[in-house]
Amino acid sequence: MARYHLTRREFLLGSAALTLQLAGCGGQERSPLVVYLLENSVPTELIREFTRRIGRGNQLDFEPIEQLQDTFRRLQTLEETSPNIPDWITLGDAWLAAAIQQDLIRPIAGLETLDTWAQLPLQWQALVRRDRQGAPQPEGDIWAAPYRWGSLVLVYSVSAMEKLNWVPSQWEDLWRPELQGRISVPDSARVVIGLILKQLGESVNQVSFDEAVVESRLTELHQQMRFYSSDAYLEPLLREDTWLAVGWSTDVLPFTQRDRRLKAVIPDAGTLLFADLWVQPRHAPTPLEMAMEWIEFCWQPDIAERITTLSLSTSPQLQSSDPAAIASVVNTSPLLWPGEAVMDRSEWLAPLPEETIAAYRDLWLRVRQTG
Repeated sequence: MARYHLTRREFLLGSAALTLQLAGCGGQERSPLVVYLLENSVPTELIREFTRRIGRGNQLDFEPIEQLQDTFRRLQTLEETSPNIPDWITLGDAWLAAAIQQDLIRPIAGLETLDTWAQLPLQWQALVRRDRQGAPQPEGDIWAAPYRWGSLVLVYSVSAMEKLNWVPSQWEDLWRPELQGRISVPDSARVVIGLILKQLGESVNQVSFDEAVVESRLTELHQQMRFYSSDAYLEPLLREDTWLAVGWSTDVLPFTQRDRRLKAVIPDAGTLLFADLWVQPRHAPTPLEMAMEWIEFCWQPDIAERITTLSLSTSPQLQSSDPAAIASVVNTSPLLWPGEAVMDRSEWLAPLPEETIAAYRDLWLRVRQTG
């Protein structure tokens, strides 16, 4: 089946797709650029813009992957003899440590020489500098190029909250008694316990914590739950089966942009962040000039703004020093730019030691099994 840029639905409906050369098939020469990307994470019009700027028309090969977790699985299947190994593949930051540990990717040579790397905020540079075990390391190799980010948000039913005569704004609202049985949170021990630590004023990456205090808060939150779900929580809000949910901005924003029955907010106390990254498979060809041109393109200020407003997830190159770009983004949605103060109070989910992961898992199962 031919690769295409548009969503699968658009493709099946016969929308005009950008014609791409199949690479590594039928003895044809490999495309000068092969990219496996999370579907819709880079808008089709920007891929067209890139091909126009470099003048290579139909010689580039972009293949969409529908689910983020599938990009990691695809990495695991690539071998030295695999046909058409990509120059770049999307990877969520949550999988970066595992990809390094499993020797699935390699450091990106030459990224530091790009002018746009120097313009990348330090927090983003720190995110992708890791040691050989995948742990953050200020002087470590550069293992990825971030191209968009999002956050954990509160999303609520407008009509349900009108009945209560208030709107959620802080993580503490999840424990309000009038919401008992009307809440959903992600089915993830790491996310929910991290959120509780954040609500308690601790780091979401705390290695050791007061287990009794966290278990008490988790038990109270469990009693508030209608259900746990990481991907099926928006429709219940529309039906008012639930009134308040915790979800990821990349799920929520496309929904709230087209349906005013739902609204979302990032608490002022800060939130949990995630990022989508470009990584190089271990057996990818020696990086060619065009591979680096793709990163440069994604990091150009005008493209960064368009990635943000069109994909509804924020480019790390969006700079607070550019008020016009910030105004455009905030006009699209305030969730795309919560402000420097909120960002300073927000955190990535960093890799944790095995014993801490085991403590999370045991605590999660113990509370969930109490009913």
